[in-house]
Amino acid sequence: MDETGDDKRISVRAKSKTLFISVFTPLGIFIASQVLAALVLSPLIPSFFDKGVETTTAENFIYVVLFELFALGMVLLLMKWRKHKLEWLGLGSLPKPRDMWLVLPAAGVYIIVAVASFVVIELLQTGVDLNQSQSVGFESASGFMQIGLAFLSLVILTPLTEEVLMRGFMFRNLNRVFGFTVAALVSAAVFGLLHGQVNLFIDTFVLGLVLAWLVNKTNSLWPAIGLHMLKNSIAFLYLFVF
Repeated sequence: MDETGDDKRISVRAKSKTLFISVFTPLGIFIASQVLAALVLSPLIPSFFDKGVETTTAENFIYVVLFELFALGMVLLLMKWRKHKLEWLGLGSLPKPRDMWLVLPAAGVYIIVAVASFVVIELLQTGVDLNQSQSVGFESASGFMQIGLAFLSLVILTPLTEEVLMRGFMFRNLNRVFGFTVAALVSAAVFGLLHGQVNLFIDTFVLGLVLAWLVNKTNSLWPAIGLHMLKNSIAFLYLFVF
């Protein structure tokens, strides 16, 4: 039986609503959590609102912890309100070993595609500064304790929250309605844009596509979290060790 015009309009309206909610809810949580963390710390650490004063490693770590707590707390409250369980995010059970083994070949694909993308962009002479450095907030970290705080922030906490928001909430919700291709492209594009630089957009867009494939393949968020942590570990070693 063919859909009537009203049925089609309802379908388009429902899909538009899903697209809006799937994209802007995690984005709203991401932005609101940053603002809340800054507001909580501003009376104690005025340098968060004074660009002329550099924050310390410990202060940045506290900010990251607060941000993660606010973001994950909002996700859990939203899930409770919508009566979703952790399975909805892909965190319902512990990761399966066979799924986690996919992290290694997925990492290989990410590296090959990302490097190839940079080579093509360099050959096209687009003028994009592929070597532009990223500000991670921990550039002044030195010594075992400070570097340890930077590691916890960048390698453990950040990938966990970003995957919950980008792949657990955004991708999986889009995937249920629009299918893998649209969901992967939209979530990877938003993920790339959040990093605020063209060279980082290219890198994180490719990473986002591979992470979406992992989630779709395993129906679990854990392998994506694992790959994200592995990627950030390599970047961390480059920034703070080598």
